[in-house]
Amino acid sequence: MATWIGASAIGIYQAGASDPMATWTYTSRSTNADWTLGTAVNNGSFRMRTPTALQFNTVDGWAIIVMEDGQHYLETWLGAKTGANSYHARYIAENTLTGDGIADRPGAHEGIRAAGMSLMGGLIQKRDLDALSIDHAIAMAIATTQAGPSSRPYVWPATTADGARGSYSGSIPLGALFAIPKEVDLTRIGIRTPEGMALAKAYQTYGGYVTDTAGPSTIQMGYVETGATQQQINNLHADLQAIRVRLALVTNNTAATPGGGTGVAAPAAPASSTTGGSAALSGTMAAAPVGCRDAVPSGHVGE
Repeated sequence: MATWIGASAIGIYQAGASDPMATWTYTSRSTNADWTLGTAVNNGSFRMRTPTALQFNTVDGWAIIVMEDGQHYLETWLGAKTGANSYHARYIAENTLTGDGIADRPGAHEGIRAAGMSLMGGLIQKRDLDALSIDHAIAMAIATTQAGPSSRPYVWPATTADGARGSYSGSIPLGALFAIPKEVDLTRIGIRTPEGMALAKAYQTYGGYVTDTAGPSTIQMGYVETGATQQQINNLHADLQAIRVRLALVTNNTAATPGGGTGVAAPAAPASSTTGGSAALSGTMAAAPVGCRDAVPSGHVGE
């Protein structure tokens, strides 16, 4: 099973008063309460200030655009620039930076991830790596051969599964929480880099939520914001195996007992700051476990 980190997977862009007004069209959008840009659910359009540096990453056309008010943001699936000041997204969602990134009902989407969750939640940001401190849960993806079962493809905090659910052939539902148990001494598991240690600590303190699938034989241990250095990415890669083999499934993670019963919410998102045109924002993944003190190691990623 190949183990990867999603390098430069998602750019975060802050729109400002000096950015041009652009026309956006979309095939469909989220129906969560945060939407403020018109009423059409399908084949709609709107105008908003959009940074000219905006780029859409990966084959999924991902991007996050923080709106001019600094409170709302858009995220795209299959986004593309279609003209000098025009863009199109196959699917688009709007959220608030102070939200939890989780939809309020089964079948709904708060974001564009397969699990219905926001792209912002669990994203490893450049400033996390610069500070060597990741103070939030991690968004991860598992292989379609691990995901499942197709009859029950997701659990809280996921609210849906993607269109490929029929090909799921495993037993790990979207929304599952994995963590390094608290009794594991991270200094003795072969971590070789400071970035790897930061990721290991995040998995032990907050855990990682399965938000997507990544093909039949690939595990994504995290997604990194555009702008991280190649050395930072290389260092994360160097320690992925040491982290992966120690991940255990938290089986008692529910809305009533987030993180396995700790009752501790994720750190609140701090105010945004802008560096080089890309806003640095904290992840918004909810229900972070602390120490995984109630983790039940009933399975391991990659087995």
